[in-house]
Amino acid sequence: MAVTFVVAPYNSFGCLLSLILSPFGFTVSQISLLGFVGILVGSIAAFLFGVFLDYSHAFKKSFIVLSASCLVISIIFTLVLQDGMQFSTLMAVALAYLCVSVSILPLAMTFSVEVTYPVNAALVNGILGLCCEVGATLLAIGGSYWMD
Repeated sequence: MAVTFVVAPYNSFGCLLSLILSPFGFTVSQISLLGFVGILVGSIAAFLFGVFLDYSHAFKKSFIVLSASCLVISIIFTLVLQDGMQFSTLMAVALAYLCVSVSILPLAMTFSVEVTYPVNAALVNGILGLCCEVGATLLAIGGSYWMD
């Protein structure tokens, strides 16, 4: 469940990106560019972090650091989001968030398999994915009602 609280906001952030940024004057093309670059940067960060985890096996410490980083960057994102904000500032903060939040995905999958060792790895990853998607759906629904 701890992973759900970190991965679900990332998933719902992607779903609500346009709703979050449109009121602040960002165009659809800027929001799309942010999403595209975020996917690229986040995927590269997740790959590199997966390689790091493969060598270090520092699962718990990494999870704590990445979770705390997600929280801090989310707070910074909320504080800097304002009318007339420069797109480059938004891009920098959003990409920092996406690098950290996407890097939790390989950590979550490998750590959950390590913790629940006798259970089949595919079953653990499936349940973890289900929990994350349900959490993201609930956050997206709640966020869309809150935005209206």
